[in-house]
Amino acid sequence: MPYRLITLLLLSVTALASCDPGIAVVISNKSSKDRNVRVIYPPDFKLPADGQIGINDSVVTIDESKKIDYTMTSDRMSNAVRMPLLSMDTVARTYSFDLKAGHKIVIESRFPAGAPTYGQLVIIDNTDTAELKKHGKDFRKKPKLVLGGSWIYTIKDPED
Repeated sequence: MPYRLITLLLLSVTALASCDPGIAVVISNKSSKDRNVRVIYPPDFKLPADGQIGINDSVVTIDESKKIDYTMTSDRMSNAVRMPLLSMDTVARTYSFDLKAGHKIVIESRFPAGAPTYGQLVIIDNTDTAELKKHGKDFRKKPKLVLGGSWIYTIKDPED
């Protein structure tokens, strides 16, 4: 009898882990104006050249004001807005772009579930700096209790 219970438990854990969407690091601009964003990766990170952050000259942002069905590929693609990179330095592991008001961008995404690249710095308008730390307060992890998930940094207007 205990073997059946253990087998059922292992199957349940495997099913939950296989359905996990992986990880994502997101910057969301909920302010009323466009913001300049510079992303700096830690020294041990190799900046991807395979289009993970876009195609080497731009990044893809998503308009958050549109209510769309993210399970439908056509809806996701029709909601995407390609923004040109302002700068990219693969040696220094940094790039910058302008993020429109009401848009968000996934700056890191991968499968399987795990942890993001801790130590990433996000500099907003050359004044505010947020760092992705394991137990930091700048990025909010959702959901909090499972492996993987999304780490979200939200830019708000100063009066909010």
